[in-house]
Amino acid sequence: MNKHTPGPWTCPHGARVYGADLHLVAETAFEHRGTTETEANAALIAAAPAMLSALMAILDDASSTHPKFTLDYKIKQCAGIARAAIARATGAAQ
Repeated sequence: MNKHTPGPWTCPHGARVYGADLHLVAETAFEHRGTTETEANAALIAAAPAMLSALMAILDDASSTHPKFTLDYKIKQCAGIARAAIARATGAAQ
């Protein structure tokens, strides 16, 4: 897994996202600074570490608790989407 700044991340200034040690993690587009869209983008970026942890925990729990559990089509589809999102976030191959 690629190393990333540990969470939690926050966006107290709308367009900037900071790591737990208060260094800048990301900044949304300058031309839209202060807009609702910019603030929403920063909030989504700030939530990324928590969302990644949640997806990984859900998939880990499902596979360890029910190793022989046969997932129905819709759950398999959702699990595939979750695995793809984790792969994109971590740079890991699926």
